[in-house]
Amino acid sequence: MFKQNISFEVWGGEAGKYRLRDNNNNSLENTPEETCIRVAEALSEIECENKKYWNDQFISILGHKFAGGGRIMANAGSGKYKKETSPINCTVMKQIPDSMSGIMDVAKEAALTLKSGCGVGYDFSSIRPKGSHVFGAGAATSGVISFMKIFDSICSTIMSGGARRGAQMGCLDISSPEIEDFITEKRKDGSLRYFNCSVLISDDFMNAVEQDKNWDLWFWEKLTQQKDDQKEICLINKNDIPYNHSEFNYFSFASDHNEVIYKNCSTKDIFIKKIFNTVKAKYLFNLIMKSTYIFWEPGFILIDRMNKYNNLYFCETIRCTNPCSEQPLGPMASCLLGSMILPEYVKNAFEKNVEFDFDLFASDVKIASRLLDNVVEINNLPLKELQEEIINKRRHGLGFTGLGSLLNMMGLSYGSKDSINLLDKISYIMAKESLLENINLAKEKGCAPIFDTEINRKLVINSNYLKELINTLDNKNEIIEDIIKYGLRYSHATSIAPTGTLSLTWGNNCSNGIEPVFANCYLRNIRDPNKKTKVQEEVFDYAFYLWKAKYGDKELPSYWRTTDNLDVIDHLKMQAVAQKWCDSAISKTINVPADYPFDKFKDVYLQGWKMGLKGITTYRPNANISSGVLMQKSDLNNTNYIFSLEDGTEIKVNGSDTIYYDGEEHNAANLFDALKEGIYGNM
Repeated sequence: MFKQNISFEVWGGEAGKYRLRDNNNNSLENTPEETCIRVAEALSEIECENKKYWNDQFISILGHKFAGGGRIMANAGSGKYKKETSPINCTVMKQIPDSMSGIMDVAKEAALTLKSGCGVGYDFSSIRPKGSHVFGAGAATSGVISFMKIFDSICSTIMSGGARRGAQMGCLDISSPEIEDFITEKRKDGSLRYFNCSVLISDDFMNAVEQDKNWDLWFWEKLTQQKDDQKEICLINKNDIPYNHSEFNYFSFASDHNEVIYKNCSTKDIFIKKIFNTVKAKYLFNLIMKSTYIFWEPGFILIDRMNKYNNLYFCETIRCTNPCSEQPLGPMASCLLGSMILPEYVKNAFEKNVEFDFDLFASDVKIASRLLDNVVEINNLPLKELQEEIINKRRHGLGFTGLGSLLNMMGLSYGSKDSINLLDKISYIMAKESLLENINLAKEKGCAPIFDTEINRKLVINSNYLKELINTLDNKNEIIEDIIKYGLRYSHATSIAPTGTLSLTWGNNCSNGIEPVFANCYLRNIRDPNKKTKVQEEVFDYAFYLWKAKYGDKELPSYWRTTDNLDVIDHLKMQAVAQKWCDSAISKTINVPADYPFDKFKDVYLQGWKMGLKGITTYRPNANISSGVLMQKSDLNNTNYIFSLEDGTEIKVNGSDTIYYDGEEHNAANLFDALKEGIYGNM
């Protein structure tokens, strides 16, 4: 099944992510095929009828044409040995109440969720900014960043299900008075290390940037006197937040809102918008751009777009995503992931008669959709609210991986017109077949509870995404009638995840997700619990591996693309076309050359917003900050590091050098990063 040694190592070596072991760490699976058998058996057991048939169907795609997200492949069917782990990849915690007890309750719930193996997202926008008065304590609050550090410490302590470190997303609204500190916090070595941080960007803000307008930084403060004109007061419903209603100056909270439930206020209390500071919108935009240009964070979440194209726009407010941003989720919502492995559908790679097997792909998408729907039944989430929410909506995210490798195998340049057309067709087929299976499963097994009522079925049909998809179908009237009659089995179907270790193992190191090929041959840093720093392995991209096997050292054709020979606009165009047929979101990293001008870099984000993306992430190499997960040999050879010894002397070494330190051999770049970030010996 695997063609490179690193795939075996990541599957089931000392730091293996998927191989099942017993309570004494003895291997219970000898091959990757046995892992797939475990997963298929666990999920076919969910079927009421034809268990053997569906087991065979799941086996027909698992591990070579499709793979579940890491938690599915590691945890499905492992309950005898991992009773507290979950196959669910993504969760978002409830809106954080603005009180010490509320914050700590969320922290406890997050700890249990991280322990189960799920990534966790939080919106910290509901916490009063630093310096605000706390009436109960008669003092000023320490603010958002200080509370984020509590969550960061919790995550650093917990080894999550499947023996990996937890992953977190921390979001903050662009109107928060603490937004400047939030943007720059991760410039500090080791700070918020266990967080990906992203700013929630509104269309109003982007318009203000374009028009060079001022931007208010504000929060809400309780009025001590009664407000007479009730018409001017905006009622903030459950899970909503005043930042979504910036046109108002006065707010009150509904009886089922966390602020009322936690007794931070009553339904009769009125809050007034308090402006802490007013700055130029361009100033904040440039601050984000400079941090991202040099330090890679914060991320850029276009939150209005996420809500506008949410299938459940009528019953949930999205304020956060999972750690890699491919899943916008409402409070206490969860999602499970899986990816079609695109290179497996190529016939006659590199030849003139090369083709993509669209018919087989369409058929397999339906099998994968059913498999993912079954994961909901074994969710094993640690919190009752998480369990209720995933059962109520049953959302999953089927995506794909290996696009860059696929295009090199098919003779198409990443970002070219032909590659865009192919990606559009693949994305559309995945969306269409997922919808058809969604309806079929609703007929067979019943709809998700959120669609029990006819009014909700009509509302989901009118969501911006589904309306556009249904309008492309020849039998759209029949589809609409079926949805109104039967509902939908799951609220969301598609999502394109980063698929790091999934691609490295089941995809034979094909390119990640929607990304182009990083490099034909490169070094990958992996965690080894027996080592005190990351270790490096040389790996080959799958398409390049096949090329070498077939043609040896023959020169690569001119169409062949890696991140080194792509324009930034190529990334944007590919993300935009895939987003059109994706009802959740896409985790995409736009690689930017180290010498890319800052003004052009800023324009990437403006273009992405205008192209309708839901989020934008860039990566510009900066070895002085970190060597990252993937490194090209040339970059490592061209980077020097300076180590300061206890006696004050300094040693200058090359990034590719081997250093003997603390009884072990280490790669110089990885040792430097580990010591700088404070994670040496804590892999």
